[in-house]
Amino acid sequence: MERSAYYQLAEIEDTHWWFVYRRKLMALLIERLGGVSGQAALDVGCGTGGNMGFLKNYCSTVTGIDLSVDALALARGKHPAEDFVAGDINKLRDLFPPASFDLVADFTVLYHSWIKSDLQSMRDIRHVLRPGGAFVLTETAFPILRRAHDRLDYGARRYRLGQLKGMLTEAGFRDVQGTYFNLPAFPIVLLLALVDRLGLSAKENDKGVSELTLPPAWLNDVALGVLHLELAAIRAFGGVPIGVSVACVARNPP
Repeated sequence: MERSAYYQLAEIEDTHWWFVYRRKLMALLIERLGGVSGQAALDVGCGTGGNMGFLKNYCSTVTGIDLSVDALALARGKHPAEDFVAGDINKLRDLFPPASFDLVADFTVLYHSWIKSDLQSMRDIRHVLRPGGAFVLTETAFPILRRAHDRLDYGARRYRLGQLKGMLTEAGFRDVQGTYFNLPAFPIVLLLALVDRLGLSAKENDKGVSELTLPPAWLNDVALGVLHLELAAIRAFGGVPIGVSVACVARNPP
């Protein structure tokens, strides 16, 4: 992510419909997994710290790790009582002892271009999880949706739900569950991706990222209201068949 985007993210991630809804969805999936209780959580690729308060609902301490010193400075400002590590996710085993955490969260990290192997990163995450600990993750969905925003965010891959669940199983996780989410935005993002492929999309610049701007309050509330209907469908039916993103939860075997 470009440096300017971190400052945008820090300003909106507490209230923007996208981030608010994602936390609500992950709370539902954690509930479905049977809950999480423990001492320590790890926020992999914590960015500017927008999800650390959410993780505190499950563990008494949260450690954030990120490559960006700018992001970590903003995160420390929000959560001065928590621990932060400037480090590379590709070297997770060197940074933390085995079985250090009860919960590890990845909020759209493994798709980044600097991840050398997403499967190996999953294995490393399992290595630092305690037996019975939980791994929760969200990632971008469907390669066909790749667009300018992905390039700006250094995104290298997008996933299908079956692919992601298969990788988690191969990495040794059990009780793997998941769903796509943000179905209403799918046609919009598909159109943006098509426009991008045709070379018609506007270029992002160092003044900001258009998709990281907070909409008017009424529109933000409408978007959340629509997505609450999706959340109800996921609760009732277990998931939705398509979406802009994908979410999974899994257990490290006891």
